[in-house]
Parts: sequence; C-alpha cells; structure tokens
Amino acid sequence: MKRLFALLSILALTLAAPCALAESVAPAESLPPAESAKTVICATGSASVALEADIAMLTLGVKASGATVSAAQEQYAGVLEALSSALEQIGVSHEDIYSSCYDVDTVYNYQYTKLSEKETPAGYSLASTLVVRVRDTARLGEVIDAAISCGAQSSYELSFESSSYDEAYNQALSQATGDAVRKARLLAQAAGLTLDELCSVTETGLTPQPSATDGSLAGPCAGLSATAMVEVRYTAHP
Repeated sequence: MKRLFALLSILALTLAAPCALAESVAPAESLPPAESAKTVICATGSASVALEADIAMLTLGVKASGATVSAAQEQYAGVLEALSSALEQIGVSHEDIYSSCYDVDTVYNYQYTKLSEKETPAGYSLASTLVVRVRDTARLGEVIDAAISCGAQSSYELSFESSSYDEAYNQALSQATGDAVRKARLLAQAAGLTLDELCSVTETGLTPQPSATDGSLAGPCAGLSATAMVEVRYTAHP
C-alpha cells in the first residue's frame, strides 16, 4: 500500500512539472518588437568671401627711461600725449590708439674687476607697444611720419583688415549652409538612402576677423577673407 502511494505521488509531480514551466516563459509573439536603428548623415560645408582691405593696423614701439619708475612713466605719458594729438590732426581718433604691451625693467650699471663683477641699479626703462588703427589708408604714410616724429622709435608691423567683415561673414555663412546641405544629399544618394528630418544645423570653426600683411593699401588683399563652416545632420532611410 505504501509502495503504491509513493508511485502515485511521483506520477503526479511528473505531470505537474511541464505546466509550471509553461507558465514561467512568455510566448515569443507577445514580446515587443525591436525598434529599427536610424541612419544619421552628417556633412560639413564651408565658404569664403574675399574682403576689401580698407583698414590698416600699425604697430609701434615707444620707449622711455628715468631715475625712477614714476619719471619713466611721466616721460612715456608725454610721448603718448604728443602722439595722440598729432594723429588726431590727421584723422585718427583717440579710441583707435591703444597699448598691447607694457613692460618696466631695471637698468643696471656693471663694473668689472679682475676678481668679480658688480652691478648697481641706475634707473628704469619703460617699453610699450602701441597699435594704431588707420581707417583712411591713403594717409598711412602721414601717420607713420607723425608717430616717429613724436617719439615712436620703430614700426614693428603693418597689417590690414576690412570694415565689411560682418557683412561678408554673413554671406559666407549662408553659402556654407547650402554647401553642407548639398553634401548631405550627395552622401545620401551615394549610399542609396533618402534624407528624412533635418536634426541640427551648427556653426563651427568661428574665428575673429583675420588680418593680412601681403596686400596693397586698397582693394582686395591676398589671403584676407571671411570664412564660415557649418555642420548639418539628417536622419535617412533606405
């Protein structure tokens, strides 16, 4: 009797196991379908617009010295005042004259003997770099002559800019956007895809107005241009 009861128990457990297993696994057709991956096409466009060089940037060196720092600064202030006054008479405003570098150094006297070298402070020197923006390039020669006669020791650099940079950059930006869109369409066609939604348009490579040193005093200046870069992103499908 006990043996018969044990056999019936084993048979009942064997029949129940598949039912329990079937309840723990969901049918394959009830699982959510996987989302298809989207293809993204990215393209970068660029454009440049030539500029007229109608602004000259003149870099000048001015030096002063004195027994004290205050004396050197006073001498420098006198040179700067005379320079500003002379340039204003030519048409250069005070706002177009500014300092880009200002250094103060100690001047030493050196005494040499057979056994040693001795240095003693003898005063102070002041060196400054001035930048003059000349908006009338036809008078550039007059500006240089006036600067040197007022105490500017040398002219270090002469470069050119354009007053129409903003307008030219906006034009280049529009052209760069069109170039990026054209490239995106070309990439899609080459890959056998069709463009869908425009995801983003990004201005890239933004730089301040360039300057050039190899142009004439008027007209187009070699290497002087407004350049813009734009990146576009599209989704695409086969």
